[in-house]
Amino acid sequence: MAGQARAGITVENLSCRYREEYIFSGLGFSVKKARVTGIIGPNGSGKTTLLRCLVKLLPLETGRVFLGEEDLANLSVREIAARVGVVPQRWEANFAFTVGDLVLMGRFPHISRFQRESAGDYEVARRAMEITGLRHLADRPVTELSGGELQRVVIAQALAQTPEVLLLDEPTSHLDLNYQIETGELLQELCRNSGMTVVAVFHDLNLAARYCDELILLAHGRVLAQGAAAEVLTAENLQRAYGVKARVEKDFLTGRPFVMLLPPGKEGENTPAPAGREVLKVHLIGGGGVLAGILWELSSLGCRLSAGVLHRLDRDWEAARELGITVIEEAPFRPVGETVHRRNLEMIKEADLVLLGNIPVGPVNLKNLEAAAAALEAGKELLVCNFTPFSSRDFTNGKAAAIYEELQTAGAVFLAGPEELAAAVRRRIKQKAAAAPDR
Repeated sequence: MAGQARAGITVENLSCRYREEYIFSGLGFSVKKARVTGIIGPNGSGKTTLLRCLVKLLPLETGRVFLGEEDLANLSVREIAARVGVVPQRWEANFAFTVGDLVLMGRFPHISRFQRESAGDYEVARRAMEITGLRHLADRPVTELSGGELQRVVIAQALAQTPEVLLLDEPTSHLDLNYQIETGELLQELCRNSGMTVVAVFHDLNLAARYCDELILLAHGRVLAQGAAAEVLTAENLQRAYGVKARVEKDFLTGRPFVMLLPPGKEGENTPAPAGREVLKVHLIGGGGVLAGILWELSSLGCRLSAGVLHRLDRDWEAARELGITVIEEAPFRPVGETVHRRNLEMIKEADLVLLGNIPVGPVNLKNLEAAAAALEAGKELLVCNFTPFSSRDFTNGKAAAIYEELQTAGAVFLAGPEELAAAVRRRIKQKAAAAPDR
């Protein structure tokens, strides 16, 4: 590699073991600068061990680790700490230090043994708290913080080291969903705004796909795959690494891969809710692949789903079958017949909510649009995915356009994009739960 600029981190022929057991052997990869790189893999694959090797906390059997151009073996612990910040998986707040004091401790690699913190050190700590949204909590004891706030404090302390590289061990574990999202977005901002190189271990594959520029999949003591999320998170790779069946679709909100793990021995199942729990029953009207990602997302939210009328072999039909969703189906390329149309209407009557996908409409599926109109007439709440102009999706010489306009005047909720759809469904789920009688 002489004469070539190295990546943020380069690992060459790395081997590490506990006692007589090798965790990995001959490991090699590079991490690009100013990117979020996620390390994923099954339990026992060496994810945390690898992070410890990257900061010389574990001895290497063979191999070298480079930070930029410098061999880790030539750097002292203090020199490494000045260049690499580490956020552990768990951090217990056992002492009532204030947030400001704890963040300031991150300056230790830059302060000699008998030296006091300078005005510059306080300014660095202040900026670290500002970046992580903690300025207003500077004087609060860390023992009084929530889990999400405490996680931000630990990240701020690492940022106060002014590192080139930030290593995090499962930074979103044990956090509520809103704090998981907040942490993921913070990592992306650090790369964009400061050029920091971020390497994070993730247990949740979908969070890793959403927030990482690149993924490294560890399994069986080696790098099984490395690259963009869509290249790494394939059904084949997940089978090889985790021994599970999975369906991978494009997340309709983010455009990133969305992984749905399938029950063993099954091709998918829209799992019933636990006894005593009210679930939202959603009937989806789609076709042409417009529902595939939405089906996976709504299923993951715990909705009870049905769909129709879908033509056999259509992508939406395939996705619904994978999930075990009840589907009203028609033969390929055949106009929706009266019999299946009536069955679709019966299914709509059982739903709490009806969703019309961003479908193209022609003579073959015009009755699906009529079914949406019938849902409104039956008093059902109708969400309409109006993501693209309907004029570009109408192939009926105006027949469909007239029905589509009536949907809006009759009270359908038109949604301009995936974010509005997700918010509307979550809001409806909360309403359903709130209206359920106490058990």
